[in-house]
Amino acid sequence: MVDQSGSLTLGNGAGPQGGAGKALSANRHYLATVCVVYLYSLFLPAMINLGSVALSGPRIVLLIMFVPMLADLFSGRLGKIYPVDWLLFAFIGWATISTAKNNPEIVIQSIGSTSIEFIGGYLMGRVYVRTPEAFAAMIRVGFIMILITLPFGLVEMKTGVAFWPKVFRGLPLFMAWEDVANPTRGGLERAQVFFSHPIHQGLFCSMFFSLVFVGLRGAASLVKRIIMTAAVVVGTVMALSSAPLLSTMLQIGLISWAFIFRKHPGRWWYLLGLFALMYVTIDMLSNRTPSKVLMTYATFSPQTAYYRAIINEWAIYNIWQNPFLGLGFRDWVRPDYMLRGSVDNFWLLTAMRYGIPALLILGIAYADAVFRVGLAKTTAGTRADNMRLAWTITFAGLSFVLYTVHVWTSIYSFTFFLLGAGLWIPGWVRDQAAVNTAPESQAAPQPDLDAPRGGILYSRPGIAAQLNRSRAEDPAPERDAGLLRSRYEGETSPEAGFSRTAEEGSQRATPESDSAMNFSRYENTVRPRKTDDGPKRKG
Repeated sequence: MVDQSGSLTLGNGAGPQGGAGKALSANRHYLATVCVVYLYSLFLPAMINLGSVALSGPRIVLLIMFVPMLADLFSGRLGKIYPVDWLLFAFIGWATISTAKNNPEIVIQSIGSTSIEFIGGYLMGRVYVRTPEAFAAMIRVGFIMILITLPFGLVEMKTGVAFWPKVFRGLPLFMAWEDVANPTRGGLERAQVFFSHPIHQGLFCSMFFSLVFVGLRGAASLVKRIIMTAAVVVGTVMALSSAPLLSTMLQIGLISWAFIFRKHPGRWWYLLGLFALMYVTIDMLSNRTPSKVLMTYATFSPQTAYYRAIINEWAIYNIWQNPFLGLGFRDWVRPDYMLRGSVDNFWLLTAMRYGIPALLILGIAYADAVFRVGLAKTTAGTRADNMRLAWTITFAGLSFVLYTVHVWTSIYSFTFFLLGAGLWIPGWVRDQAAVNTAPESQAAPQPDLDAPRGGILYSRPGIAAQLNRSRAEDPAPERDAGLLRSRYEGETSPEAGFSRTAEEGSQRATPESDSAMNFSRYENTVRPRKTDDGPKRKG
């Protein structure tokens, strides 16, 4: 449902709170329309040529929203600014220096597009996904997008024709994605559907595996989540790519580990220790490096694994030849038989293009986000806890997958959108803890009985209004305060004279008698008379 402000709503509620309780919007149960538009813009299978500028769907949305989102981040409206925020900007700064050194003729064009997709995507998630409700809405939108890809992808697996890139290829001003011609696998074609490469189709779907199955726990039944997850797996398999399938299998393993050892607080530290032990064992017992062993079992064919191992070796060689500022967009040194210049490793390509410092900055930023969210002390079983676990598992799997693939264009932007979309969780936990530990004295302040014209203590609005007016004309207001104090001390009760209904009290205290209402009125009150049944009041 879309509310009057143009936001996709899931219900009613107060505005989402950033750190220090600063609200960003009047409704927390929503995913902003601009965020929905951004997500669907990922499906534009082309770029729009405007002179020398090529704009993809996400670039158009992010270019419009970049400055407002930047202002939201640094104005404090999102709460605390984390190290990852500064580090991502530092990465862009270093990439600018590197490109200016290696490719000064394209520095503005290259860094401009990279900044918009990279930082803009991150800011979109950081700014507009701020609550469990918005996060759940984001997951549902992503699932709907996966459902849209299924019929087109299944047809493409049979025909080998990417339908939507073909449609946009015939339109003016549009530069559509190429129909990637890859060898068939198992007699089936690899489906790219709306994306620039089949790997991106599979990677997009695989990112929603844990988000759907774990992140929507409590919001959808187990049967519904299993059906939704099955659809996500179908979308992943359509790409016939080993990397997205590896990500899915890793997520299944981590979800199983979390369930089996759910009663052990240190389960994730045990898992890290187990991974370290496995790495050392493989390194000692195998004649291949652990990374080569991983690629051997993480690809569909030994030939692919062998070729990627060669790519990694020569990529590392080029990195050490240009360790500080990298190669930029210049061609890299490799054997003559390696005709393609692609590097199927996001981390190595980052270091090769911009230098080792750029890789360190980006890696630390990535780790800061993952550990900050993963170690957030959410209450077990809550929606925020389920979403924290789902997001952390997603990026734990993605960390390994990015070692075997490279991401660019739309999926590059979406990867960092999803990174920013999880950073509401630490602030949410902090705000909820502050609310739960607020002292009672702040919630229920005591009245000041010495204030001669303080708020009336009566609970009947009609009587309170009449007494407030009479106080303003009373020549001795200090005596009123004394009697009110006496009521609290049990000495007398000025309320006794008004123990009947509010209507009766208002009849006795008519406007005509207001001028005569002075302290003598209190002298006619009757003190409580004790009986065997307890104190009673008599008017």
